[in-house]
Amino acid sequence: MGYPSHENRKRILRKRVGDNPLDSLDPVADVSDVLAMQDAVAHVKVDSSLHDYALEIVNRTRKSEQLALGVSPRGTLMLPARRASPRLSRSSGLCLPDDFKQLAVSVFSHRVVAVRVTLRCRKNPETTDSVLRDIVESVPVPL
Repeated sequence: MGYPSHENRKRILRKRVGDNPLDSLDPVADVSDVLAMQDAVAHVKVDSSLHDYALEIVNRTRKSEQLALGVSPRGTLMLPARRASPRLSRSSGLCLPDDFKQLAVSVFSHRVVAVRVTLRCRKNPETTDSVLRDIVESVPVPL
């Protein structure tokens, strides 16, 4: 994508002087709404088989020849932390494998590093998202 041109950067600077677009935003939630959502997330039930499932996805990122760096232990914690997002709009309060599957790529994509581009890869570049999608699809879903 690259950086804006000199003139565009200058235009951005001039426009922002004294005019902050954040000042005109209206809140979509208040403190009590956020606290209620955090409480709801804390009460979503996750079966231990889903922990095994998430750990297998993480393990495969570490063994992938297409990734120079897989998901770290700290990064591993992010999937369960985000587990409830799809579940919050449903009444069961139970996390399903598909919930992890839906979130895995977006949660892990910035936590892995693709192997450096080689001449062969320049013709057909691999992105971390596509590598992660392939990994997630290759891991059997627990029943």
